[in-house]
Amino acid sequence: MAVKDKLKRRPLEDAAVSAAMGNNGSSDPLYGKMAAQDLRARRMTPAQRKQARRDAGRNKKTYDLPEGITSQVETLAEQHGVPPSHLVALLLKAGLREVEDGQLDIRAYKRSSPVPRYEWFLEVE
Repeated sequence: MAVKDKLKRRPLEDAAVSAAMGNNGSSDPLYGKMAAQDLRARRMTPAQRKQARRDAGRNKKTYDLPEGITSQVETLAEQHGVPPSHLVALLLKAGLREVEDGQLDIRAYKRSSPVPRYEWFLEVE
């Protein structure tokens, strides 16, 4: 009987059920995260939810660019009265077209990469 006294019964509640019932479910890696997201969504105002949906649908990328390039983009965008992201999209599209047409040769800008992840770096300045 001494062995049975040391054994404790664990609750049979499923993690998904626990999260759905409002318990934080933090002990479960999947459903605990879902419960936290649900709680965050419930605390948002309708305007914040709308903005979050809009942001989730956007295609956003981040690239490291030299300061000289970003300042030129900002200056040109201001001169033409357009958002900098639209100007960058136009310039990227034109540059990609030049590479595809053979007008811009990337090989001329290649330098050996100091990191093992990439074979080459491009020298742009």
